[in-house]
Amino acid sequence: MPEAQMTHFRRLLTLLMICSLWAAAGIELRADVAADFDVANRLYDDGKFQEAATAYERLRSAGQTSVALEFNLANSWFKAQRLGLAIAHYHRAKHLAPRDSDILENLAFVRTKVGKGSMPEPWYREWLGWLRTLEWIGLASIVTWFYAGVLFAGRTRPLWGEHLRGYRVVTGLACAVTVLIAVYAIWVDQAHRVGVVILREAKARFSPLEESKEAFSLTDGVEVWVMETQKGWALVEAPNQARHGWMQIQHVHVVE
Repeated sequence: MPEAQMTHFRRLLTLLMICSLWAAAGIELRADVAADFDVANRLYDDGKFQEAATAYERLRSAGQTSVALEFNLANSWFKAQRLGLAIAHYHRAKHLAPRDSDILENLAFVRTKVGKGSMPEPWYREWLGWLRTLEWIGLASIVTWFYAGVLFAGRTRPLWGEHLRGYRVVTGLACAVTVLIAVYAIWVDQAHRVGVVILREAKARFSPLEESKEAFSLTDGVEVWVMETQKGWALVEAPNQARHGWMQIQHVHVVE
C-alpha cells in the first residue's frame, strides 16, 4: 500500500478509536446517571425525603436536568416540609413541561399550604405559559414564513393576487399577533423572574446592606418577583403588594 494511503488509513483508524472511546464514555456516564437517579428514587420510596432531595440535588449539580428530575426533587422537598424549595423546583419542571397536569396540580396544591403568600399567575400569564418561550418563537417563525410565502405567491403570480387577498389579511394578522406574543414571552423571561423564599422567615431591607433597616419579612414558600440581583442580594417585590426590598440571595431561590 502506498505511503500516502497508509498515512490516511492510520488517521482514519485513530479517529474511529477516539469516537469509540467517546461513545463508551458517554454510555458509562449515562449508566452512572441512571444508577444515581435510581438510588434517589429508592430513598424517596423508603420515606427518606431529605436524603432523596440531596441525591437529586447532586444530579443537578453535576449538570443533569429533566422534567422527571425537577418533579421528583420538588416532591422530595415538599415531603421534607421545605415548601419554598418544592415550589421553586415545580416552577423549573413547569418551565420544561408547561402543559403537564401533574406538575400544575402539585404546584397549585403546595401553594394552598403557603396561603396568602402564594402568587397565582394572572390569566394572561397562565395562557402565555401554555407554550414555552422557544415554542412561541418557533410558532411565530412558522407563521411569519407562511405569511411571506403568501406575499411571494401574490407577487410572482398576479392571477392569484385576488384569490390570496383574504389569506394575506389573515396570515398578516396571525403573524403580527404571534410575533408580539413571542416578544412579550422573551421580555417576561428576562424581566420578571420568579423567586421563592426558602427560609422560615427572611427579612427584606431597604438597601442591600446587612445593617440596613428592615422593610418587611416573608416566610418560607412565598413567591416574589425578582427585579434585579447584585453582590449577593436580590431586589424583590412582595406578592400582591406595592412593596420592594432587598433580600439576601441565599434566602430566596431565583428560578432561572
